Amino acid sequence: MRVITLNTKDFKQKCSELVSQIDFYPDIIIGVQNGGTFVLNEFRDVEKFDSSYFEVVKIQRKDNFKNNFFAKILLKYMPLKIADRLRVYEHNQIKDGLKDISKEQLLKQVIDCNISLNKPVKKILLVDDAIDTGTTMFIVKNNMIGIFDDCQIKTAVISWTIEESIVKPDFYIFKDVLVRFPWSKDFKE
Repeated sequence: MRVITLNTKDFKQKCSELVSQIDFYPDIIIGVQNGGTFVLNEFRDVEKFDSSYFEVVKIQRKDNFKNNFFAKILLKYMPLKIADRLRVYEHNQIKDGLKDISKEQLLKQVIDCNISLNKPVKKILLVDDAIDTGTTMFIVKNNMIGIFDDCQIKTAVISWTIEESIVKPDFYIFKDVLVRFPWSKDFKE
C-alpha cells in the first residue's frame, strides 16, 4: 500500500479535481467532521454548487492512540518512513476488522443533526477526506435517509482505501492509497 502526503496546495488541487468529476447537483452538501469539513470548505466557493446548502455532521470515533498526548508528540517527530509503515500497519488492522462490522449495529447509530431547509431535499452529496471501512459514511447516509425521505445520496472523497468497504464512493481521486493530509497528526511540511 502506497502512502502519499498532500500539502495544502496539493489538497486544494485534488479537491478541484474531485469537483470536476462530480456530475451531480445536490440540494445539500454534508461534510463529515473532521476531514470532510476541509473538503466541504473547498466546495463552498465552487460556482457549480452555488445553489447548494452546506452542513457539517460529526460522528464520535474511537482513536485512543492518536489522541494520546505522547502519541501526538511521537507522531510529530517520527521520520516519515516509520510513520508510513505505521499507517500501512494500521490500515491492514482496519481491513482485517472489516469482516467483524455489523451493519445491523451501524443502523442503530444516530447522529446529532439539525438540518432544516425551506425547500425539499432531493439530492444530497456526502463528502469526507477518505473512506476506509465505510462505517462512518454508512452511518451518515443511513441517518440522512431517515431525515429526508425519497432522496438521492451520493458520496465523494479524496481517498478510498479499502475496495471491500461497506460504502463505495461515487466520486474519488485515489484508490488503494493512504493519504496524509495537512491536518493529519503525522503531517510535516
